[in-house]
Amino acid sequence: MYKTDRLVHMVTVFIAVALPPQGVADDAAIEAARRRQSAVRTADFQFTRSEQIVRGGISPFPITPDKDMTLESTNRLVVDGDKVRGEDRHPQLNPNSTLRRRTSISLFDGLTSTFFLPEGGTGQGPPIAILDKGAISTFVEADAEPLIYTIRGGHPLLARNWLDALKPTGESLRVAGAAWEEYVVDHGSDKGHYWFDPTQDRVVRRIRLDPRGPVVYAETLDIEYCCHEVAGYLPTKWVRKRFSKDGAILATTTANVVSASINAPVAAEEFDFPFPAGTTVIDNRKQATYRVQPDGRWLPAKIAPAIADASHDDAPALPWYRRGYVSLAAASILTMFVVLALRRRGRIRNKT
Repeated sequence: MYKTDRLVHMVTVFIAVALPPQGVADDAAIEAARRRQSAVRTADFQFTRSEQIVRGGISPFPITPDKDMTLESTNRLVVDGDKVRGEDRHPQLNPNSTLRRRTSISLFDGLTSTFFLPEGGTGQGPPIAILDKGAISTFVEADAEPLIYTIRGGHPLLARNWLDALKPTGESLRVAGAAWEEYVVDHGSDKGHYWFDPTQDRVVRRIRLDPRGPVVYAETLDIEYCCHEVAGYLPTKWVRKRFSKDGAILATTTANVVSASINAPVAAEEFDFPFPAGTTVIDNRKQATYRVQPDGRWLPAKIAPAIADASHDDAPALPWYRRGYVSLAAASILTMFVVLALRRRGRIRNKT
């Protein structure tokens, strides 16, 4: 739903590693990806995130904290066939270096995406829901890429396939006796290096993004896996680091899977539930806005002034790796959601 170059880069890279071109029938990586995707019918993951930001480092928003900070959360990812639910409870940093806690729920039912804020963008306001066609990118915001692209790397609506851009270098990185094979992708704004492990079903083990031009923050992502009797391999831990131009670590995010349920029944209500009364529903499929009534009906409504004129103390919800974030530094998260929704309606339509 909210597409930017860097987010697309991360999404397409995981599918590029997981699912090589269809014409390569004997490719070990594509066979492994097919086995994982067909073997894992349902999944329910709980994972923690601990983000350590150094004083003066860049947070997930265009804000420079005035002290060392640690942001912690427990998040969830649920998959059932083509359906996906992501729950992001990670706190967000306000311009004054205080934390704002809020929950977002990202849903995809196979056709329609929903981004739902039960307490609004501030964590203390009325609910907001944004509906759109196709899958949304907010699953990635919860730092859940290793999970969803391990078990659903080939889903055409959850990721794009840029396999033609993935090129082997012929080099390898030896780690613990294994030779991780290196591939590179030229993203334009940065150059990506990807290493995957032929001893572990060719899962991606390390990613490094080297910036170009105005992009000044490099990033690495290291992923650990464990054997699983159904999936073959599943991620258990991943560490993302952000670096300054001179190589100093600005922030480190560590995620750990605390529970994983594979192929257990998933309730239909996980992906389809009624919005509470008072919810503002921005439906980009119909280019319309509604307000949910106490009896459950959706009546046409204009966007409330409280949403359009949200407090400037609220930080935008775009993660740090999104493009064009500097101009949004003073905007509120709710204002950003409204603008993006209007863009999707055709005023400034993003390419899908």
